[in-house]
Amino acid sequence: GIPQQGLPSESQSLNLIHAYYAAVSYADAQVGKVLDALRDLGLEDDTVVVLFGDNGMNLGDYTLWGKNALFDTTLRTPLLILAPGHASLRVESVASLLDIFPTMTDLAGLPKPEGLDGVSLVPLLKEPDAPWDRPALSTFEQGNHAIRSERYRYIRYHDGSEELYDHE
Repeated sequence: GIPQQGLPSESQSLNLIHAYYAAVSYADAQVGKVLDALRDLGLEDDTVVVLFGDNGMNLGDYTLWGKNALFDTTLRTPLLILAPGHASLRVESVASLLDIFPTMTDLAGLPKPEGLDGVSLVPLLKEPDAPWDRPALSTFEQGNHAIRSERYRYIRYHDGSEELYDHE
């Protein structure tokens, strides 16, 4: 295991990274089985599939091992939406997990309740290169927040310190 104090050794680091990628690969294979089963059962044209994760993992980035930070490596998460009538494509726009519920209501043809913080991603499913200026907000513990736009990540910590990253 990882020592209680300090960073893992190089061999421990390689084992941790290997184990993480093995788990991701296994999960990916299971998603493939579900999608294959939908196709085999003739249900893919009547089923919306949404797959997302909680957040990413620091594997030694910034000397961090875990999920508790406000950096891109920690907060990026997979988001896959497979919807009948929409082409399979990769969208590079910033999205928030808050956007899943309004997206699902749109895809299901249901009315959206008022006061939602998220917005529907259906416009991006229809036109992936459409202008999209909605940032994603993340919070870690009390008073630590990050906002991510296409170009920037701004972080403000509970002690008032700040960081700004230009991803270009």
